[in-house]
Amino acid sequence: MEEVEKFLGFQKKVAFGIQAVGFIGMALMIVLGFTLLPRWMVVFTPLVLVLLLPLVRKLPKGLHMVICGGWTNLISVIYYAAVIIRVILR
Repeated sequence: MEEVEKFLGFQKKVAFGIQAVGFIGMALMIVLGFTLLPRWMVVFTPLVLVLLLPLVRKLPKGLHMVICGGWTNLISVIYYAAVIIRVILR
């Protein structure tokens, strides 16, 4: 059992590391102007939204459970909704 836990811990570190590199890369591409998105859209990138998790945890108990439980999914919804709105209003 200990071997499985060690492997899962390693796997988690690798997956989150790759995800972090991707988030940083996406934010840098937006800030440096390599995309069609304006620079202010970096505020809606997963990199910035992940950093808001400590604030989300301070919400009242009922709301906290709903939002924190699905925060990683909400990050994707917020980012892609912002991109779609920006593309439509372009």
